[in-house]
Amino acid sequence: MKPATELPWRMSCGAVETESGIPIALMDREWGNGTMPTERDTNCAYIVHAANLYPELVAALRRCQDAMGSHGPCTNNDCRDCGKAWETLNAVLAKCEGGAK
Repeated sequence: MKPATELPWRMSCGAVETESGIPIALMDREWGNGTMPTERDTNCAYIVHAANLYPELVAALRRCQDAMGSHGPCTNNDCRDCGKAWETLNAVLAKCEGGAK
């Protein structure tokens, strides 16, 4: 899964936008609903951080998958957690690609 608008994104006055200023999302909840500017800005910063980091995380997972090899996890008793790691790795990558939820 990839964003429709290229990364990186940035935060600007409670909005998410591209580096060139193209708007992505506006955090426009009214303050009367209990959302203060600091909360809005914190949520906006989190969205920007997560979106910008996403490609690096997927690349790191792929490198881990490649390092484990196509044979999957080892069967050595010293590596009994490898099976769980392999299953988790593949499940997360499927989610990243828009597959399983």
